[in-house]
Amino acid sequence: MHQSEQINEIASALAIAQGSFGIAEENKTGAFKGKYASYESLRSATKKPLSENGLCITHVISMGDKGQVMTTQLSHKSGQWIRSEIFLPTGGKGESTHELGKAITYCKRYSYAAIICVSTGEEDEDANVGSEVTKTEVHEKITYSPEALERIGQKLKESESFKGMLKYYKVSSLKEIPQEKINEAMRAVNSMLKGINMESQNEA
Repeated sequence: MHQSEQINEIASALAIAQGSFGIAEENKTGAFKGKYASYESLRSATKKPLSENGLCITHVISMGDKGQVMTTQLSHKSGQWIRSEIFLPTGGKGESTHELGKAITYCKRYSYAAIICVSTGEEDEDANVGSEVTKTEVHEKITYSPEALERIGQKLKESESFKGMLKYYKVSSLKEIPQEKINEAMRAVNSMLKGINMESQNEA
């Protein structure tokens, strides 16, 4: 299961908390010279609103049938919860503890951002929505075709984070999100797609 039997209280608390999130500072530079927000930056932008609304996030590493798995859980003081799982992109046999630590840090960052839909303003070069998104620059905004949004929605339809995001915007699909909010929403979608891509690579 990826959520508690009821999520009404946690969804309500998260919606309020999201209204107070700051934009995480892009304080790190990646291997391809792109800027990104560190885990510490994500925490700094969100931990106070989460705490004030009875929410917390935990990460647990366990061994699954296909390798090591990170489980990220958003919990509410009511006892309700939502969780996501991602296979750690590790090299397997003979890999150093240092390399495993890097994989954990990487997955923590994306899992944290995805499960609460925090905005970073980040444009990762490896965050490839690719051919699924048709985009054009218009006054520094990106527009998305309805067909591309439909395909992305199909890819993420089983994701609890995606379902939570739709509830937050009070819509049933990406196409219904107001234009002034779609770019904000797509930053969270990018993180969710990365998680799916990483799982697929580990299952291959």
